[in-house]
Amino acid sequence: MLRDIVIQSRKRIIESVQQLSQSSLFFKDTEPKTLYELITTTDDGLSFIQKINDKTLNKELRNIYHKEFTTDIISDCPMEMLLCFFSNTLLPQVERKEYDKGHVEYNIKANPLGTVSRGEFFDSINAIVVGANSIYDRTISVDGMVFEYDYFNMGYNLFCRDKDSVLYRKLHRADLIQPITWLEVVYYLTFEYLPIRQALNIIHPKYYDFSRYLKEDIHSAEYAGIKLSVKCDSEGFIDYNILETPIKEYMSPILNKTYALPYIFWFSYQRLKEINIVNISSDSLFKYISREQVCVLLLAITELVTIERSLD
Repeated sequence: MLRDIVIQSRKRIIESVQQLSQSSLFFKDTEPKTLYELITTTDDGLSFIQKINDKTLNKELRNIYHKEFTTDIISDCPMEMLLCFFSNTLLPQVERKEYDKGHVEYNIKANPLGTVSRGEFFDSINAIVVGANSIYDRTISVDGMVFEYDYFNMGYNLFCRDKDSVLYRKLHRADLIQPITWLEVVYYLTFEYLPIRQALNIIHPKYYDFSRYLKEDIHSAEYAGIKLSVKCDSEGFIDYNILETPIKEYMSPILNKTYALPYIFWFSYQRLKEINIVNISSDSLFKYISREQVCVLLLAITELVTIERSLD
């Protein structure tokens, strides 16, 4: 029922856009299934992002967007937010209201400032190439935390591939439906997402020489007013795998800045800034990532994936 509502809403938006664009401004014969396809599908040499930034088209798209979804801040919502509907990477927020006699209503709306759960984040990253809610290769996760019926199954498995993963048995199932912070986002992307690891030349973090960045990173953190804690493993190497379960208890004193920030988080943030994946202030690291920010992040990662694929 709920999935049908979401699908029909997206279908109406796509049909409206196709009519506006005289059937092929955005799409070819079929709707792109992934964000990667969406960015690289062009009929006139322009990317989708260039098209939605056209002022005339931008105005028309906002009209369509406003008719289908309700939000109090529609005028301030950047067009990147539209990607969550066109590419099925990040579904809109769904509010469920239950009335007397079992009557249930669903209110589907854009919520750019809303938080993003860990499960949604993993699924949205997986959707860049594979597609959201993918079902063709679902398996129970290696740590037994995620099952085949979880919509974020493939996304989680993308980040938790083996026992060396920074996610291995670090989350409880309840954590997967809780909001994710920027600290976790940059950490997971840097050490578990292969396209970014390749871009940073991190073949395996266990053998990576973090020390060559240490002095520079400590200086940049001090400049930003952030105190770092450099943790090492038993052999004296900088420890990249520092999360301890339960994650809520581990992260809480870090988020409220009672404890110093483990260096590996700052390392992740600095490296992702260098390759233009993130463009946020250091203070934002301690906040939850918003749905709008995820869409912008997906654009940056998709461009990276596009470049890497063109070099293959």
